[in-house]
Amino acid sequence: MWMESRSRQKLRKTCIIKFYDESKSNFAEVQYYFHLRFGDIVHTLAVISVFSPPDPILLEKSSSTVYACSYLGTRSLKVIDVCQIKSVVAMIPDFEVTAAGVIQMPTDKYFLVEKLGLDITVLLGEKEEDEGPDNDEGGTFIN
Repeated sequence: MWMESRSRQKLRKTCIIKFYDESKSNFAEVQYYFHLRFGDIVHTLAVISVFSPPDPILLEKSSSTVYACSYLGTRSLKVIDVCQIKSVVAMIPDFEVTAAGVIQMPTDKYFLVEKLGLDITVLLGEKEEDEGPDNDEGGTFIN
């Protein structure tokens, strides 16, 4: 059995996944992974805590771009096969700033960020000069 180490500060959820269940995408925090043997077959499974469905009003007003979910903790534990996991995502605390400039952090509200930083890394590719004989390419673009 393997488990993520936990930070004392709850700045973000540490191992959040996007998974498919009955052809519907869901988001969850992985609690731990384990192997389960049935006869000669070994299954790799994960115990997860599923987030609530996204706020339907905010999702509609944002043209399905803002997924604001509640963290349900142990109230929504589930076991899935790791093959159902499609990607690792980030759930960022949905904070509010008061008129006085004070940041308030709700304890269970998060919003989804997929491919955090991936768009930036594509934009920051390097151009490597060709060291060989002259050719039509003039360099190779590396991502």
